[in-house]
Amino acid sequence: LNVASYYLNVLYNKDLLVVAEHQVQLSAAQVENTAKMVANGKKSEAELYENRAQLATDEQKRTEAANAVRLAVLTLCQAINYSDVAQFDVADCDVEALLDATLNTLASPENAYHASLGIRPSIKAAELRIESSKRDLKVAQSAYYPQLDLHAGYNTGYYHAFGRENLDFGRQLGDNSSEMIALSLSIPIFDRMATPNRVKQARINILNQELALENEKQALLKEIQTAYYNAVAARDKYLAADKTVEASRVAFEFEQAKYENGKSTPFDYNNAKTRYESAQTEALQAKYEFIFRTKIFDFYNGMLSHCKSREYKKIVRFPQKRNGRFCCVYFAELAEADQNVGSGFGKVDFFLACQPTKCGIEVFFGQFSCFFQSLQLFCALVQRIPNETGVQTNFLFHNHKN
Repeated sequence: LNVASYYLNVLYNKDLLVVAEHQVQLSAAQVENTAKMVANGKKSEAELYENRAQLATDEQKRTEAANAVRLAVLTLCQAINYSDVAQFDVADCDVEALLDATLNTLASPENAYHASLGIRPSIKAAELRIESSKRDLKVAQSAYYPQLDLHAGYNTGYYHAFGRENLDFGRQLGDNSSEMIALSLSIPIFDRMATPNRVKQARINILNQELALENEKQALLKEIQTAYYNAVAARDKYLAADKTVEASRVAFEFEQAKYENGKSTPFDYNNAKTRYESAQTEALQAKYEFIFRTKIFDFYNGMLSHCKSREYKKIVRFPQKRNGRFCCVYFAELAEADQNVGSGFGKVDFFLACQPTKCGIEVFFGQFSCFFQSLQLFCALVQRIPNETGVQTNFLFHNHKN
């Protein structure tokens, strides 16, 4: 989730840079129009200087937005331990399509809770601790039963006396040997209440672990409810911010037309422009907050780990050459056709090319319509791909359009 938040922060700052670029274009156009009006005697030079000051301010904001993008990319690279920051960039995401797909598709908290019970590590750990406590109880109860022990032993020795004739070493080992076998039966009668106390303690431990499981379930339910209502609140905030952007845009266009006709002041024009810019910034913030809150809820709903349960019928390997070097191309075919994941290849899920390098295997992807889902499926597939280099495998992702 931290990496996802850093990725969304990069997209957010990129959109802020686009807004800043648009504001610079508006201010530059306004300076040009004002200069023409000043030349025709319709505007004073004071208004021209004021518009130039606004253009300089907008250019400064654009520079700050560009710096914010670079810092966001740096933070993401540091989070994934990627060193080549200068050559790193993130793929553009169709955020609007993602918003349209998730605005009205949030699952209920109850469904997310039941789905999360089967995949939540803390719940699984609490359940396993209960099983362990039950086995500890059986171990404690075993002290009530009789205990039968079987013992066996063998002993021999060698002796040497000075000044006397001694038998040789091998004969002494045989003559001095002795064997022992014993069978003992221990029947517990009274151990000063040690066994009953251990059994009681084991039963109490089971109750404690069951209580801990219930606490984990209640904490999970609270987290899911909080994530759900945070997502709903972010959705409502985004819808309201979107309406504000539209209203601010109409107000700005109206004020711009008034200013161009000489019926408005630079103060009113810049005020409307600033309100429009602020509305766009708040809408972007609300948009990416909604996406992030939705992904947090999807995490609890198990939607971010569905690829782990996919079964592949076969993985076909084709040796090929790419750029004059040996590589292997793998085609993964699902055991059952999945209508949710497709790239126009029928039951073939996706393909990738693996090329040995000094640091591991270099992976090449084709350009597919569902980029992120195919990337998730690759994570499940990669565990079954043999290591072609005999070294620790690293994967360098490249965006190839051909």
